Amino acid sequence: MKTLITGGTVVTMDPAVGDLGRGDVLIEDGVIVEVAERIDAPDAEVIDATDRIVMPGFVDNHRHAWQTAFRGIGADWTFPEWAAAMHGTVKPHYRPEDVYVGTLLGRLEALHSGVTTMLDWYHVAQTHEHEDAAITALRDAPGRSVFCLGAGWGTADAVDDDIRRVHRELAGDARVCMALGLRGPETTAIDTVARELKLARRARASNQPAR
Repeated sequence: MKTLITGGTVVTMDPAVGDLGRGDVLIEDGVIVEVAERIDAPDAEVIDATDRIVMPGFVDNHRHAWQTAFRGIGADWTFPEWAAAMHGTVKPHYRPEDVYVGTLLGRLEALHSGVTTMLDWYHVAQTHEHEDAAITALRDAPGRSVFCLGAGWGTADAVDDDIRRVHRELAGDARVCMALGLRGPETTAIDTVARELKLARRARASNQPAR
């Protein structure tokens, strides 16, 4: 499938191409294959971008999509008040289906705002089913996502098995990859932090499921 975005002001972010006051962008099977002042593609679906800006999508590197339903609540809370409300009161009641809906809505909301790549810092981990619900939601939405696993947030519990399991699940996924949301020595033992860092480094270096 080919799509031709034509006639817009193209901000390429590519020094070799530069910005085009009037340009075309050709997309084939979801991949940008050509950017030029004018492109001839008679077999492509045409989107007229006249008087519009065409540019790469935004990158959001920190969002808690599971909390989307609570957007605007607690805007004046301090961090301890937020943690007490969301993690102490709300999180224990969250079911996997709640995680799925919140994550899907949050990802679509981001996409609607022009965010095509988003890191979802997930720290509503309670069961594997909760984790899987969030991953499924990210896979069901367009765009690229980073599932930042924040298992054990606010506890000293070992989460090595969660890290290994999610890494295996997402290994080789073209649109949803994994990051590790470290808890830091403020919420768990420094030995645990060091172990998780070593586990993350091994997984990254090998690009294979963590062992």
